[in-house]
Amino acid sequence: MIHPFYQFTLGFLLSYILLHLILPCLHHILLDTPNHRSSHKLPTPRGGGLSFVVVGTILNFIFTTGQLRWIPIICLPIAFIGIVDDYKDIPPSFRYMVQLSTALILVLIAKFPISIWEIPIYCLLISAIINFFNFMDGIDGMVAGCSVPILLASSSWSFSGSVFGFFLWNWSPAKVFMGDVGSTFLGTVFSGIAFQQTNPQDVVSLILVCFPLFADSSICIFRRLFYKQNIFRPHKQHLYQRLHQAGWSHANVSSIYIVTVTLNVLFRTLDNLSLLIMFLLLQLIVGFFLDTFVATKFKHS
Repeated sequence: MIHPFYQFTLGFLLSYILLHLILPCLHHILLDTPNHRSSHKLPTPRGGGLSFVVVGTILNFIFTTGQLRWIPIICLPIAFIGIVDDYKDIPPSFRYMVQLSTALILVLIAKFPISIWEIPIYCLLISAIINFFNFMDGIDGMVAGCSVPILLASSSWSFSGSVFGFFLWNWSPAKVFMGDVGSTFLGTVFSGIAFQQTNPQDVVSLILVCFPLFADSSICIFRRLFYKQNIFRPHKQHLYQRLHQAGWSHANVSSIYIVTVTLNVLFRTLDNLSLLIMFLLLQLIVGFFLDTFVATKFKHS
């Protein structure tokens, strides 16, 4: 077995080189022109997530054993729908149907026992995770930077390396965006890895590692419901978006989330769930402070 460091390095190099090769094509086919919702000012290609979709899937199959080697392959339909959606919008109902279908497969092959009545609940949970990853991919380096330690926490060495190869292209100022092909694929792969844990407690602890991403998304949804807003309409009301609107740079905003996720990973390795939960409470307090005193007000964003 190749040492994890070499798996990570190989994933990094291949993904970085592949993205360098396909970037001119993305410039011609998937150029993202800024609009009123954009956090960037210059036309930037999207779809760069193809690099880690291809490299991560292949290397994961080579270096991983058991059911984990099949997880990215099972998630490929999500990537396919994502790249098509990056090129031309697909009806949300169809996208969600593919998400639920993939989620059902991931639930059925879970490593821990799941009763029949729990299946729809877990499928909805996975679809939420997929969309939360997508929602948070609105600023340079955010999702890619957070995904590297998240995947390391699940021992997905080569896959983490392939995402890191993309991350260097995506760091502010981003030369390329991952697009839906990347963000939804990452959310699905993470969900598949989570459901390969041996018991529900390990699933919960791995999901809690992503707390900054999921808390920002879920709180934003509840607040929009409270204000009777259409939660399916595009917006700029996530905390990370409002911090940027308040004058914070892409790098500063993304760094806060990446560092927090990395610390969550470190606390998880201590195998002390109560300590991790205490740190999560601290994150809520800091988030409340930033939301109240720093970020652009929710109603004004």
